[in-house]
Parts: sequence; structure tokens; C-alpha cells
Amino acid sequence: MPFTLSFNAPLCLKIGSIICLIMLLHGQALAQEPEPTPPEEFLEEQEPESSDVLEIEYELNFDIGVTSIENAEGSKERFLATAFKPEFFYGPYSGGLFLRSHLHTKDRNFRSEDYDSFGDFLSIIRYFQYSDKDQPGYYVRFGEFEDATMGFGQFINFFQNSISLDNQKRGIEFQYKEERYTAEVFYSNLLAAEVFGLRGSYYPFVNSPFSKYKKMAFGASFSGDLSDKGTLTNEELPGAPFLVEELTDSLGIRTAVGNDDGRIFMVGADVSMPIFETPISYVLTYAELSKILGHGMGIGIGFKGNWQPDDEWDIEMQLEQRYLGKEYMPNYFSSVYEAIRLQDVSIPVEDSDEDVPALNTLRNFLIAEDSGRLGSYVDMTLNWNRTVRLIWSYENAWNNKDNSWLHVDFRLRSEDLPVFVRLQFDVLENDTLEDLQISGDKLNFFRLETAVRVIDFLMLGFGIRTSFEPSFSEGIPTGLKRQRRIEPKFILTL
Repeated sequence: MPFTLSFNAPLCLKIGSIICLIMLLHGQALAQEPEPTPPEEFLEEQEPESSDVLEIEYELNFDIGVTSIENAEGSKERFLATAFKPEFFYGPYSGGLFLRSHLHTKDRNFRSEDYDSFGDFLSIIRYFQYSDKDQPGYYVRFGEFEDATMGFGQFINFFQNSISLDNQKRGIEFQYKEERYTAEVFYSNLLAAEVFGLRGSYYPFVNSPFSKYKKMAFGASFSGDLSDKGTLTNEELPGAPFLVEELTDSLGIRTAVGNDDGRIFMVGADVSMPIFETPISYVLTYAELSKILGHGMGIGIGFKGNWQPDDEWDIEMQLEQRYLGKEYMPNYFSSVYEAIRLQDVSIPVEDSDEDVPALNTLRNFLIAEDSGRLGSYVDMTLNWNRTVRLIWSYENAWNNKDNSWLHVDFRLRSEDLPVFVRLQFDVLENDTLEDLQISGDKLNFFRLETAVRVIDFLMLGFGIRTSFEPSFSEGIPTGLKRQRRIEPKFILTL
């Protein structure tokens, strides 16, 4: 029986508005409370604090399990899978490795696909990071991305570059932030022409005597995909699958051959201004104008707020109303972009049980948007004590059925807890959130990992994950084939 969620989009927007209101009222109340003055005796007895000495913190995780992987012929092979995933933390620096192996249970040979390219060896470095994004100064991250977002997320939103377990990518993200301006650079794959993003923000009134204008910002973004994957469209019937080469009439079908629409680029401009700010919270309003070059444009107006009542809690929320013009899609580079950019599908043949291999692309769906639409977007990020992290977002076009996207990413992990949980899924093209089924073709990505601690250094559990691996026709890449991998886990934590 599929899992069902029984809530709707208007309710999500109401809940989001209530949370933003609570953030405002709570922050205002705390801002008005005077800070208590410590007794003089305490001030006299208090000794100056000594400087903190940075220590290296580390985690050594070792996973062991049995998994089944489809080979090039489509049949499943069983492997003993191991993964060594150490991480370290030293002040503003952090990093992690990912060393994996698959030993065939029959012929006792290691799986060659694990390390058959330079990218496979580069992926041993899972990530290296300096500082945190949106903090003053420099921020750099190299490696795996699971939720990369640029600006207000109009172009790049929760993007991930490792939806394939066998062909993981390593990219780079850079930000420099100071009082007057911020600069950002994003590139998803250092070894190929792939998704990129550039953004700059300027605060012209930072020295203004009017405090509410000090953090007013003007921003500009430029993003695109430099690869030639997913550039084909069906000009005769936009949105419908198409063939790579023409077929004879004996097959009983007449389907258009894909037309190359060229690489995709998009530009945007935005302005934002805080409407409320305290030492622990803020709410800003913003407006943005976006254009997909050669296609349509969109407009967004929204609110974004953050609430940090103490050192443990950090809650961020965004609400946006949108006008989506003809041939325009927001959040184009989303968490499932690499899965839906180029899709390997099939077309049924008339009077036959056979199907003909065909293709479809996200670009083809873009040109199928032949009218303007109104839509809403809401997202929330909740962090608690480096133990709980919940990210969810939902977008929907009001007057366009089957045009929505639900993204959920939940993580629960701590040395003090006996359990570990990681749940992530994306659902596309559902009509509303009512009777949403987390199954079937609309479930584009799914990941569940859970384990229970049995002794101090050992956890037992299992993992289920969707992986998108390349499919080929006569040696030519034709898209990604969705695979489901299930494996038990023995997690050693040192």
C-alpha cells in the first residue's frame, strides 16, 4: 500500500504565514527585553577567558552490506558492498572521503565500474569546505552537493549533483560576503560542461542614517547548462516524446525527430529590503524578474525570514507568489534536474505489443508551457543542535493540473541517540497535495537510510535508494535509467 499524505497547498501556505508571524512576535518581544546587568561581585570575581584551542573532531563510519545492481543487460548482480566514510572538523574547516568497493558474490571479483574513470577517483573526496555560506568573508565548498541554492532559488534550488551512485560528480561553490556586496559562483561538475551559476548582490545604503534601508539589496543572477544533454525538443508536438532518427512507416507510427534547441541560459534581477529585524530574527520582502533566454519570463514577490532563538535552533522560511509566463519554469535546476533533463522513454506501436525507444527532455516540457500561470512556492529549513535537520519545499501552479513539485529531506543523527534516519524524496507532477502517493512514476527520487545502535560502536540497519545510471543505444548515451538499490547496513562508528 503506498504511503499517503493528506494535506493541501492552501494549508501549507497558512501554516507558513503563521510561523512567520510567530517569528516576528517572538523576536520583537525579546528585542524589547532589557539585558540583565550582572552583580558587581560577579564582575569582580570573573576572570578573563582564555583563548579557545581548536581541536580536530572526526567521525569514522564504515558501512557493510549486500546489494543488487543492474548490469548493462538489465539483469541484477549481487555484491558485497563496503563504504568507508570518514569526516573531520577543525574550526571553519571540514571534509569527508568516500571509499567504496563492491565484491561480486559469485566470481569474487571487484566491480570495475567503481573506479573506471578519473571522475571515480576524484569522487573519493566527498567534500571539502571552508566556513559556512552566508557568513561574512570567504566560503568555499568542493565536492558533493545535495541542496545547493543560489539567491532566492529562482534558477538553482536544492540542486544535487550525485543522483547517480556509479557516476558521481564533484563541483565547486564559492561565496565572498562583506558589508557592501556579496559575490557567488557555482559549478556542478569540474570534469565536464554542466550547470553553472553566477550571482552578485549590492547594498548601496549600508551607510544610510535610515536603518531600515541599510540592508536593502539589489541582486543579479546568471545561470545555465553548458552541456548538450537535454537540448532536443519536439517542435511538432511540444511535450510529447520524440525519436532520435526517423523510422519507416512500416512501424505504424509517425513521431517527430528531436530538434536541437541549443544550450539554455537564464538571467534575473531582484531587490530585497528587511521589514523587521531583531538580534535573533529578521523578515525581508523581495521581488524578482527572471528570463529564460529565447523563451519566457517570470515574476516573483515574496517574504523570507529567519529565527534563531538560541544556539540550538535555526529556522528559515520563504513564501513566494509567482506569475509564470509562457515557456517559463521556476526552480529549473532543482534536486531532480539531472534525472529529468534527458529521459529515456518509449512509444507504443499501433497494432503491436512492441514499444519503440524514444526520448523526452525537460526543455521539451518547457516549450509545452504555452500560456501564463499563477503559482505559489513555500519552503522551510529547520536545524536543531546539529542533530535534526528538516528541509521541505512545495510549489504549485494554480491553473495548471499536474504542475507541482514536493521536496523533503529529513536527517536525524547524533552520537547521543540510538537511531539514525535519513529520508529524502521528490514528487513531481501531482495535482495537489491531497492524496499524494509516495510511489510510482511521479516519485522521481527516493532515499531512506535507517539504523539502530546495538553496541557503542555498531549500528544495524538498511538503506533504500533511487539511483539514475546512464542508458545507451548503440554506444550513444540516451538518458538515465532509474534503479532501486536495497542493502542491509552494518555501520561501525569510531
